Amino acid sequence: MQPINQLLDQDAFIKKVQYLIITLFLLLIAFDIYLAVDTTTDNDTISRIIKNHTDNGLYVLTFFGVH
Repeated sequence: MQPINQLLDQDAFIKKVQYLIITLFLLLIAFDIYLAVDTTTDNDTISRIIKNHTDNGLYVLTFFGVH
């Protein structure tokens, strides 16, 4: 296992991590859109579930944390 400093100096490692994060982000968006379009889920999207379970007025912070 290489130290984190050496990994961060490698462009190939950085690109792999970037592609992983972008892929996960796009999958989350696609799943959210699927839930919005699917009629059997009563329009329960990830965003709405988070919003409904947030008791305080800090919904914006929760939204940015998940998205």
